[in-house]
Amino acid sequence: MASAKDFATVRKLGSGVSGTVLLVRRHADQQLYALKEVELHSDPDQAGSALQETHILASLENGFITRYYDSFIENNCLYMVMEYASNGSLHDVLCQRQKKGNHLSEDTVWRYILQLLIGLHEIHARNVVHRDIKPHNIFLGENDTVKIGDFGVSRLLSNAREMATTVVGSPGYLPPELCNGEPYNEKADIWSLGVTLAELCLLKHPYGDATSQAALILKIMEAKPPRLPELYSAELSRTLASCFSRVPARRPSALQFLSSPPLRARADTFNLAQLLPEVNARRAHDLPLSGAAWPP
Repeated sequence: MASAKDFATVRKLGSGVSGTVLLVRRHADQQLYALKEVELHSDPDQAGSALQETHILASLENGFITRYYDSFIENNCLYMVMEYASNGSLHDVLCQRQKKGNHLSEDTVWRYILQLLIGLHEIHARNVVHRDIKPHNIFLGENDTVKIGDFGVSRLLSNAREMATTVVGSPGYLPPELCNGEPYNEKADIWSLGVTLAELCLLKHPYGDATSQAALILKIMEAKPPRLPELYSAELSRTLASCFSRVPARRPSALQFLSSPPLRARADTFNLAQLLPEVNARRAHDLPLSGAAWPP
């Protein structure tokens, strides 16, 4: 098992409610990694649960999910050794586009939707809810790929029917059920994905004109699906609108989205169709629970 002494800090990448992320270099191979530090309460059960969840994250091998290589607890902190995304995040893409007033092409939006849904299905198949899907936590890979990352506030459900109750995540991306203090499940991530994709299409947050957090929550509770600019098709608008059902059970799952004709058609266009049968066939109980190997 790794230790904090195995790494040299290069610089701080960021910090938030869920912890601090450092860019580190591993002494053994001089490779760069992102090291996340999350403070734990002095509760042995919480520490054990946190390690269990990170072991599940480490077993996720999917091109659209940031790799988790190792985890350890030292000085009452959980450390997660993760893939370093050197190309930035969708937040960076959004900022660049906002400055130029340059909208993403429809093909690019569909490509992002496909990749993120494939990644989300893999996560949800393990009964994990990410709970903080937003542009900052979606990273850019090679060859126009995107990867879901920063699972610092993710929650492992004991089974597919369990509902979580703890309110976490970024306020602007919370679904109505969290705003209302109701139990939630993986459908919360679908709402957050919809907000993220709408923000990329609009070049602004769909509820960004709220003047306070209370006003923001009210907007979310009363919100209708945002109207996309006319350059985007009705088919794309309908797909995103499906994410915004205020009743979680009416939101399609990641698998249902991937099984829909619009997504299957785009999967052929973007040479991702070979991943869809695998998505349809795999279930959580089919997948071995094993840690990820360090990259060569």
